[in-house]
Amino acid sequence: MLKYTLIFIIAALSAVLCQQDQKTLIEEEKIFNAWLKRHGIDVPADADFNKWKANVIAKFREHEKHNEKYRKGEELFMRGINHLSHLSNEELKATVLGFSAPTADDTLPVVSKDALKDLPDYFNWHDKGIVQPPQDQKQCGSCYIFSTIGAIEAHSCYYNHQCEKLSEQEALECSDGRGCNGGWSQLIYKYTQSKNGATALKNYGYQAKVVNKCEDAGSRPRVNGTTVVGWKTLPKHADTIKFYLYSNGPMFVGFDVYQNFVDYKSGIYHNISGDKLGGHAVLLIGYGTENGVDYWILKNSWTTNWGESGFFRFKRGVDLCGIESGGPTYPIMS
Repeated sequence: MLKYTLIFIIAALSAVLCQQDQKTLIEEEKIFNAWLKRHGIDVPADADFNKWKANVIAKFREHEKHNEKYRKGEELFMRGINHLSHLSNEELKATVLGFSAPTADDTLPVVSKDALKDLPDYFNWHDKGIVQPPQDQKQCGSCYIFSTIGAIEAHSCYYNHQCEKLSEQEALECSDGRGCNGGWSQLIYKYTQSKNGATALKNYGYQAKVVNKCEDAGSRPRVNGTTVVGWKTLPKHADTIKFYLYSNGPMFVGFDVYQNFVDYKSGIYHNISGDKLGGHAVLLIGYGTENGVDYWILKNSWTTNWGESGFFRFKRGVDLCGIESGGPTYPIMS
């Protein structure tokens, strides 16, 4: 009798576990399908579908634990699955980063505390209407181009009242950069300087790869007011960066990316976890303070579905991930 009772109990437990497993599988299928639909992702015929799904679900579960800490006030930012969640760390390293630190330039001097006393507690160049919307670099290590072109666009708009969207593809193909293999801002400044300005996006659309190797770039018209005559490099000093950001305009910055940054959704990014993936470049556009935590405001190039509509906040004043020591730069316009 006892034997049959045990068999019955084991069978009942197995049935319950099977039901739970089935429920989990159905839930995961819904999560993955919703992710595909939200980000408009078509799975290529040669893609490892099961691997994609496993990556997305694993990150979703990891984010649930992190975001519970956020809701308890133990974290300052939320994480979420996005259009990059199916990629492995190696794929991320190879495709969506792309900042290499250049040989150091002479830097501007550190400003005095007196220079800071009249600065507002919060400032954002996006509010002034000179920052173009976040773009999508796609699977190409061209972040250094998007952030540098973003700086040129903002300075052209503010100083020369020329606010047209400029071409990243021209810089990708024609500058001395390394195409989709990463680079730094000075390469793009020098190219734009040599050509007496940049061409418009409408003349040279972005394709996330080198297509014609700049064969006909000389025939493309320059946008008036986009000529770069030089650039300035900032020292490793948060208050000095803050001063020149406010007084001169948006600037190129580079930093080290860790795995949990890729999953950033909202809030103030303030700590690192996971593998170090490589260098990334973005556009620094503002600063502020929330609940006693100082932060930078930055524009990314990973679509408007990433982060806070394509923007993000990053802890300020502690050189997190090297963001204040990587030689931030801004262009000087003619």
